[in-house]
Amino acid sequence: MVHFSLVSLSLLSAASLAAASPTAPTVQRDLTPENFSWERWAESLIADPATALSVDEAVAVANQTLSLRKGGQGEKRQEDTVRCNDGKPVASAPDAAWCIDYLAAKNTDCVTTFATAMCTRGNAQIVGNSNGNRASTYCNNVARTAGKIMDRCWRADNTVEGAMVAYNQPVMWVFLSGPTI
Repeated sequence: MVHFSLVSLSLLSAASLAAASPTAPTVQRDLTPENFSWERWAESLIADPATALSVDEAVAVANQTLSLRKGGQGEKRQEDTVRCNDGKPVASAPDAAWCIDYLAAKNTDCVTTFATAMCTRGNAQIVGNSNGNRASTYCNNVARTAGKIMDRCWRADNTVEGAMVAYNQPVMWVFLSGPTI
């Protein structure tokens, strides 16, 4: 009987140690081709970068999403303030996704007066502009805004170009395009 108790105690101790061991974070996998949005991806980067999809994974899921949409065009959304294809050079969608990732992780204010490049990577640039008035917002708000622009303006040829008023900062516009400054 004593032998049985010691064995049982040993097994219970081993089980409690295994349960207390830290586990590696799991990558967020709820963003699928059926429900993916760049804005949701930016939100996941802000909330927990360790479990968010990588830039390459996000681009791959977004490409699958685009092929699911009829004709390669995004459906009509409520964000009517987003302007797409207004004559600026187009940006590479993977480079734009890299900039969104960068801005979401920055954890500082993005400040602008006139056109200010918040991020430039390859063939993509995110610019803030407030027409001469000093304006600032958290860089992760700029990332959210760029995510909305990607959702609305991303094209089947893997390029994007558009602009809209910054999330939580009505005097700042965010432009996503090929490099202009």
